[in-house]
Amino acid sequence: MNNIKTLYRYMGGYKKYILLSLIFSALSVVAMLIPYYSIYKMLMNIVNNEEIEAVKYGLLASSAIIIGVIIYFISLYLSHISAFGVERNIRNYGIDKLMNIELAFFDDNQSGTIRKTIDDNAAKTHVFIAHNLPDLVGILISPIIILTFLFTINWVMGLIMLVMILVALFLIYLMVGKVNNMKKFLNSLNQMISDGTEYIRGIQVIKIFNASFKRFLNFKKSVGDYSRWATNYAFSARVPYVFNQILLHGISILILLVTLPFIEHSPDFNQFYVSIIFTILISGQIVLFLSKIMNTGENVSLAIQIVGEVENIFSNYNFNQFNERLNKKIEGNIEVKDLSFTYDSDKYALKDINFSIPAKSIVAIVGSSGSGKSTIAKVLSKMYGNYEGSIKIGDRELKDINEVDYMNYMTYVFQGMKLYNLSIYDNLKLANENITDKDIEKAMQKAQCQDIVEKLPEGLNTVIGGQHVKLSGGEIQRLVLCRALLRDTEFLIVDEVTASIDPVNEYKIQCILEELVKEKTVVIISHKLNLVKMAQQVLVMNQGNITQKGSHQELLLEDGMYKTMFERYRQTKTWKLGES
Repeated sequence: MNNIKTLYRYMGGYKKYILLSLIFSALSVVAMLIPYYSIYKMLMNIVNNEEIEAVKYGLLASSAIIIGVIIYFISLYLSHISAFGVERNIRNYGIDKLMNIELAFFDDNQSGTIRKTIDDNAAKTHVFIAHNLPDLVGILISPIIILTFLFTINWVMGLIMLVMILVALFLIYLMVGKVNNMKKFLNSLNQMISDGTEYIRGIQVIKIFNASFKRFLNFKKSVGDYSRWATNYAFSARVPYVFNQILLHGISILILLVTLPFIEHSPDFNQFYVSIIFTILISGQIVLFLSKIMNTGENVSLAIQIVGEVENIFSNYNFNQFNERLNKKIEGNIEVKDLSFTYDSDKYALKDINFSIPAKSIVAIVGSSGSGKSTIAKVLSKMYGNYEGSIKIGDRELKDINEVDYMNYMTYVFQGMKLYNLSIYDNLKLANENITDKDIEKAMQKAQCQDIVEKLPEGLNTVIGGQHVKLSGGEIQRLVLCRALLRDTEFLIVDEVTASIDPVNEYKIQCILEELVKEKTVVIISHKLNLVKMAQQVLVMNQGNITQKGSHQELLLEDGMYKTMFERYRQTKTWKLGES
């Protein structure tokens, strides 16, 4: 019911067009049934030895058909206008949500899932509103009119047709199953499309860098899950489907077989004979009605479910307010007290974390994978706002700081950041629209990016992703850091920027970071401990808790996790290929 209300809300100003479409559709159904009335009257003329009023009823039938077609065309015209409007409204709703939702949403949902949920689902509602909704009126009205007329001319024919319709509806119910079947279908289909999109986008990376086949395995699993569900569903529907087809295609024979016992006892043979012939003729409309139920019913259920999907994908997330900028200066130490955070409510990723970051100081966070390092970065960047505890910058609570002000105070650089399919110049210009060409030149020097630009055919004007333009992961990361230099914010979060980078680029990135962190409040997250040495304070994470805290030298004097990690790191630096 909630999904139906939601769909009604998306109709917006198009509700009147949809109402008119339904009215015209109903009138069209009535008009298209008038020819059957004409046939019945001429049959009665024949059996009663009356003059056949062929011209009269022929004109009535042909006029009704012409009027019915015209009215139905008007109905479809109105429904199509409404369908495009609703489709646009759903997409606008999704875009508005995407523009204001917290960044955690994009961390949790693959791009393929987002595109499918908003764009594809909006397109699917088009078929429902443009075609199925007008057809629903016919599905509801035509059997009522037909049954009413049959009961009027012969109650036996009316009763036989009513029983057949009820049996067919029961078989259709067995085929379609419960609403949960449609939910399972949508969930498995969505997962397959999402994993397929991510896999296709990652083929280039897999081929060039021999990257992990995890995406392929996920895609393979989702295809297998969908295949198993579809196969099981098909087998569960085969028995009622066969009986339903027998009923639909053999309805004329069934009518004759059932009515034979009643013919001998009929007081008016001619009337009964005409009613049988008429019932067989009109049964074609009943078959059409039942066939539409199968197709339209599935689409109706699908449309209602996908509207719920669009709503549900945005649930449980906070929405940012970008409408106003308070222009209050953000400054002071960062104080984190009793910070706890969970992604899925089952297990805490962070539990009762406490630490302080003095203004214009560097803090490094280290630990094994899954210890909570990147989670702290995401919470500090306001990517996730549903944390417990307190995070204060100066005397202001992080949750209360306006997003626009905070984005001008903080820069977050993380592993795997991308450049847009724009020129390098335009990509760098995104950092700050007020920067000059001289600013870009200085930043390029500090970020050691001149060699990248010099080898490109059009220098700074080279479009990323263009023909024959291939940049390595390390080169992209250096350009991303150059963009961070141009932002020149007071607070900088750097998360694993040297991961999966070759030694040459790693050294250059380390040099860039030394330039980037000057006179800033910095949080560095890295598993490569050579970057940690520049920090005044090191936090050691383990299973969502801080187990050690202090400077690099202080922690080396302790017999703890940090000392063990650093000794292992130092050993790996002496490894050589071929040594046993």
